[in-house]
Amino acid sequence: MFTDNDDTIIACSSGNSTNSAISIIRIAGENIIDSLNPFFSIDLSLIKPRYSHLARISFRDVFYDEIVLTYFKGPHSYNG
Repeated sequence: MFTDNDDTIIACSSGNSTNSAISIIRIAGENIIDSLNPFFSIDLSLIKPRYSHLARISFRDVFYDEIVLTYFKGPHSYNG
């Protein structure tokens, strides 16, 4: 069932039953970029949609991982 609301969605798209070297995580929601910006080494508001960007995830000076980030801007982002 599809609904029209602004709930934030964070979902592992590559499965979570086994360990893997590469994972795909889909994050969607209203104003989600502003909420996540403190966790990334690049300013998410300046990234170009549909391009890949190398970034680091950290929080409170603790490094967690290096990622490749691709932003698909809505409303037509499902099959980008």
